[in-house]
Amino acid sequence: MVLKAINNKRLIYSILIVFVLTSILAVVPKISFAATQATYYVNPTGGSDTNNGTSTGTAFATIAKARDVVRTINASMTGDIYIYLMNGTHYLSSTLTLGTSDSGTNGYNIFYKAYTGATPVISGGQAITGWTQDGTSNRWKASTSIDKIRQLWVNGTRATRAQGTLPGATSNSTGHTTSDSNMQNWANKTDIEFVYEVEWSSMRSSVSTISGTAITMKQPGYTDNRTKRGVTSGNPSWIENAFELLDTAGEFYLNRTTDILYYIPKSGENMATASVIAPKLEKLIDAVGTISAPIHNIQFQGITFSHSTWFRPGDNEGLPDVQAIWAKDPNNSDPKTSYVRPLASVSFDFAKNILFERNIFTHLGGGVGLNFDKGSQSNTVSGNTFIDLSGTAVSFGNIFDYNPADTRLYVSDNTASNNYITNIGNEFRGGVGIFGGYVKNMHILHNFITDVPYSGISVGWGWSDFSSSAMYASGNVINNNRIEGFLKALKDGGGIYTLNRQTASEIKYNYVKDQFNTNGSIYPDEESAYYTIASNVVENSTMWLHIWTPTIHDITIDDTYTTTSNLRNNGTNTVVTNTHLYPSANWPQAALNIISGSGLEAAYAGIAPTPTPTPTPTPTPTPPSGGIVDDGNASVTYSGSWITALASGSDYNTTIHYSKASADFAQLTFNGTGIKWYGVKRNDHGKADVYIDGVLDTTIDCYNGTEIRQTLLYTKAGLSSGNHTIKIVVRSDKNGSSSDNWIEVDKFDLTAGATPTPTPTIVDDASGSVTYSGTWITNLPTASDYNTTIHYSNTATNYAQLTFTGTSVKWYGVKRNDHGKADVYIDGVLDQTIDCYNSSEVRQTVLYTKTGLSNASHTIKVVVRSDKNASSSGNWVEVDKFEYQ
Repeated sequence: MVLKAINNKRLIYSILIVFVLTSILAVVPKISFAATQATYYVNPTGGSDTNNGTSTGTAFATIAKARDVVRTINASMTGDIYIYLMNGTHYLSSTLTLGTSDSGTNGYNIFYKAYTGATPVISGGQAITGWTQDGTSNRWKASTSIDKIRQLWVNGTRATRAQGTLPGATSNSTGHTTSDSNMQNWANKTDIEFVYEVEWSSMRSSVSTISGTAITMKQPGYTDNRTKRGVTSGNPSWIENAFELLDTAGEFYLNRTTDILYYIPKSGENMATASVIAPKLEKLIDAVGTISAPIHNIQFQGITFSHSTWFRPGDNEGLPDVQAIWAKDPNNSDPKTSYVRPLASVSFDFAKNILFERNIFTHLGGGVGLNFDKGSQSNTVSGNTFIDLSGTAVSFGNIFDYNPADTRLYVSDNTASNNYITNIGNEFRGGVGIFGGYVKNMHILHNFITDVPYSGISVGWGWSDFSSSAMYASGNVINNNRIEGFLKALKDGGGIYTLNRQTASEIKYNYVKDQFNTNGSIYPDEESAYYTIASNVVENSTMWLHIWTPTIHDITIDDTYTTTSNLRNNGTNTVVTNTHLYPSANWPQAALNIISGSGLEAAYAGIAPTPTPTPTPTPTPTPPSGGIVDDGNASVTYSGSWITALASGSDYNTTIHYSKASADFAQLTFNGTGIKWYGVKRNDHGKADVYIDGVLDTTIDCYNGTEIRQTLLYTKAGLSSGNHTIKIVVRSDKNGSSSDNWIEVDKFDLTAGATPTPTPTIVDDASGSVTYSGTWITNLPTASDYNTTIHYSNTATNYAQLTFTGTSVKWYGVKRNDHGKADVYIDGVLDQTIDCYNSSEVRQTVLYTKTGLSNASHTIKVVVRSDKNASSSGNWVEVDKFEYQ
């Protein structure tokens, strides 16, 4: 199997006092309150489109209904209009379309906003239910009405389409040959998709026919992949979407002939209770204005956008990826303009003054998460999270209109700032963090981009196509970004990558770290010109600067801090000065200031799990103590290729795990003084080594002439009271009478020891585990607060939130004579209102305690209220720490 996963990594860095001071000043707002004309509510579970929508009790059921009602009152607005999305998943039956008539007017805005304490999800997906086991195999199956499924999410985790390699592959003008003659007998051959990864391009074509060992590919996609600009396809890197490739846990396959979806569960997944969602819509929101009347003045806040797809890569056109998922246009033979833009899950054309703030874009299957294209000006994407996307996170501009005569076609004056972008390009690996085509006055500031398969930031297009032509691209600013872990799959990109002339543009104060492939951490490619590149820090790079050809010209590069001296400078009038080499990254203060000033600003630091001023404690799971632990319990971990057999009445709790691969192991950490392992003895079973606390204790022979199930295989007693670990390792040898090496784990029986005393986990207010919505101020280091930090706000509806696993939680903060009230929600339900007023100051005090929760994942949300104790002089609410166990 070929699995191309991009692993997230935890990153920790310190924020210096200078940066904290700057951030505090930056986030103290001048607060003004606009009038409100109307407020509507949408409840996906308890609403009705026959309601008037004006209260939570009379909410609409659909966002489309709220949009339609607003169209009747927004022609001449007298105040802002709010559409509050209440908690739950807002499943779309069709794409939500917006046009000029949906705009705010008279300088007022229309808000699509999460209701206080809610976490609404706009979904283009459909739940898949009714799973049953496929005979005695490890596959499960369910019927579905969705015709094509490219992506699948199981319990919030992206599954993998069944995939493998093409044996003995060769390529020719019509397709491929293979040494595997059995492929001609595979089912649904026209659904099989080939993936080609070459240098900077990730291409896709699908099968037309298979005869003998000859494979003919669909047109025009296959030929376009062989003849497009740049690198072309050869033999496939891997193939996918065939039932015959379905053989690994976490893989799925849709049989479009029978409408049956198959899935092999991972260890611990129970298909009877699993949440399985497949996307059915390509676009969640499609917003289009006109050149003379752009769509404008709409804001989206606090919403999660999920479950979209993109069908083209599997159709006849395929995905002839030229670069950054922009594909060759089969209907345009001019290589300078023959491009098709990647389809976006949320898309805007001819848009002005649109704001996306503090939203989450996740579990998306489009080529782009959020896109602003033709004629889009003065839009802002700020403080959003982009995670688990098939392609690019956010994109501005196109690559056709390099110098339109009508300035209304410019894509200009847009901002992408303080966004957290990670784990993107999971399917279309030419995806980048932030993309800009032909753009003007584009500001890319303070973003944190990590773990991307290709470039972190890419701005510009055209190579040397228009070297003698005027271009409007200019004034672009790429400053204060933190980019870590790029080029993790493809090559010939950069942490920051540019193309073509961009007058009066700059790349400054960025921290670029961990380059996995060629070419450069900072990479001005062909015809790049008129950039000032200064005061950047480059760490762990193979080449910090890549200027490879004389067509790159008139760029100044100054004051760079780097761990490598490797650079390439073959440009024309490209001057490099003041390069500071620190091979061990023992940075001077000037470099540390750049690093601490990069990435998310303080007001948005909570949207990312990292960086954080202090490490987030990792809760230690409480080991089971006493009683039966089933093989399917999450406490039992498996390494290797264990198979799960389900719904067998002869096994404990109807499940069992088995493997015959040497060195595969099953492991359980428990609290007690003894343990028993139960499994199976049979004539095809082998031997296993049993370790206790890392020391080999004995070898067990599981052979028997007749089958015995739920039998005791191993007993260990007399352990000291406390935590211990049993590890069962499959051996390569077996009893001479046995026909195979199978080992099975059915259950464990524990002898309890002394009850362990649980240790509470403390989460500081500055930990990345705590997320903040709105304007929270971070206090300067003071010894009177836990870990010397605290967050505080007096703005109604601002909130602090922590997701934890445990049975209880406490919130610590401050009581004082200028403090207000806060609502505390547990798992989205209001639990208590806390009055933080006290005539004298009390710090690090327990403000709220919740006990008796189920031992599972929970979320506490502290929401600032607008009212206060009559004796209080203010509405401040402070978060110092949380404590849970």
